[in-house]
Amino acid sequence: MFALIFGLMIALGGAAAGTEETGSRNDSAGGGALLAGPVVEVAAPARTLVHFGADGRLLTLETREEIAAIELLDFTGPEREAVDRYIRSRLVDVTAGGIRRIPLLLELQEAIASGSDGRIDEVLGRYAVHRDIWNSNPEEVLRAALPERLRDQYARLISEYREAWIAEHSSMADRQVLLARLERENRIAEIQKPAEASAERARERFEKISRRLDLTTEQEGKLQTLLQQFATNSNFNPRPRDRLKLLADMFGVLTWKQRLELRSYLLEERGGERFRPPRDAPKATGMVAGIPLMLWAIRRKRPRAGRNVSL
Repeated sequence: MFALIFGLMIALGGAAAGTEETGSRNDSAGGGALLAGPVVEVAAPARTLVHFGADGRLLTLETREEIAAIELLDFTGPEREAVDRYIRSRLVDVTAGGIRRIPLLLELQEAIASGSDGRIDEVLGRYAVHRDIWNSNPEEVLRAALPERLRDQYARLISEYREAWIAEHSSMADRQVLLARLERENRIAEIQKPAEASAERARERFEKISRRLDLTTEQEGKLQTLLQQFATNSNFNPRPRDRLKLLADMFGVLTWKQRLELRSYLLEERGGERFRPPRDAPKATGMVAGIPLMLWAIRRKRPRAGRNVSL
């Protein structure tokens, strides 16, 4: 691109020179600089988290301002290691618990629908139990992890966004109440967005299985009912034998051809791992839904001693 533009400039310059056969050489030598005027340097726009839409309203960030501000800073890979490690740990902490989080997620939805800040805060407080990283102050942790030269810029980016957010909502309450509301909304988003993404992946996976097995509408309905019963009957804390029963019930809905196809899918998902029965599996479970368990079940990896494993 540079070569093309540079070539056009040369060509145009040559054409212009050819039309001026006998003009003053002194003018051509020094006139260009005189006519050009003073050189004005255009400063790059300041980086900011504050942006407004066509309606003039502040655009909401995809993530909380303390984390969004990190992406606007210039620092090297080694300087980012501690920052990225904290951000990853925070996400892991807020999503820990797997299916066991569902009751609190449902309670949070109900609290939000009620419009009661006190009720929302009560659910958020219970959700925060044993989540030490999520309970930490992200601004303090991240600012301490940044190089000294970036800390003032980081604080400015966060402060600018908060002030803009407060200004947009200033008619509703005072400053401290609004800051508490912003933090509440940040925490809700930190919980809901990963949950929504996980639910979307689950829907996509179910649709993929449905297409591969060529399920009928009736079969889809029965399988969805089984999955709902699996969650509620196990009180959202299933044991390995509960998972085994779910697979047996699912196979009971399928034809022989579909069972074999599901077995192939499960093996592909786990890279062809061989089956090893869970330690608490009930006796006589070697045959489930009319097909040897060896053919379709996948090995359950046993956690190492002392290691917490989320479902």
